[in-house]
Amino acid sequence: ATRRAALRHATRCAALRHATRRAAVQQATRRAAVQQATRRAALRHANRRATVRQATRRTAVRHATRCAAIRHATRRAALRQATRRAALRQATRCAAIRQATRRAALRQATHRATICATRRATIRQATRCAAIRQATRCAAIQHRPHERPCGALDM
Repeated sequence: ATRRAALRHATRCAALRHATRRAAVQQATRRAAVQQATRRAALRHANRRATVRQATRRTAVRHATRCAAIRHATRRAALRQATRRAALRQATRCAAIRQATRRAALRQATHRATICATRRATIRQATRCAAIRQATRCAAIQHRPHERPCGALDM
């Protein structure tokens, strides 16, 4: 009877140990599952954060690109305007030079015409004076034949 009781006690102790070991294994498994779930949740959270960061970075890059494009367009427009202004200034300068040249040419032509007219008038006047002198001389010679120079023709 003692041996049977001892056997029963030993069996019960073994069953208890087995149950304890099983409970410990189950608890460890449960703990591992909880840790894995926690790890997965942390990874998901980190991934979400990384995605958000990437999206933010992409938005920032797009914004910077747009700003750069706007700056570039503004600079181009300013350059075009400056070129247009310079061309206008140049055209104005050229027109002014042409006008000044035309005026100078007109002045010169007028001056030349005046000089020519004066010269013609002087020549005419001199011719008239010479003719008058000649006529006077001829008349004087006709009135005073004894003072006629040698070789002078009769008028």
